[in-house]
Order: sequence, then C-alpha cells, then structure tokens
Amino acid sequence: MGGTLIGSLLIDLIAPTNGNTVSWYLVSGILMTYLGVVIGGQSKLFKR
Repeated sequence: MGGTLIGSLLIDLIAPTNGNTVSWYLVSGILMTYLGVVIGGQSKLFKR
C-alpha cells in the first residue's frame, strides 16, 4: 500500500496530467494515508 502511494506521488511529480498540479493537499493526504496504514499495521487492536 505504501509503495503505491509513494509511486503515485512520484508519477504526479514527474509527469502530471494537463491542468493539474501537485499541491500540499495532495502531499499531506498521501502522508496521512501512509501514516494510517503504518499505524494500523502496527496496532494490536486491528490484529486477530
């Protein structure tokens, strides 16, 4: 999951689509999602 998020950010930085820019909203959203995945994977509450 984390690799997909970082990969999509790199693609957006290297080859953005027409009319779109990489904003702090996108970067912060990806970082928060990545952090949530890491915390969820480490938390004992979500493990069976």
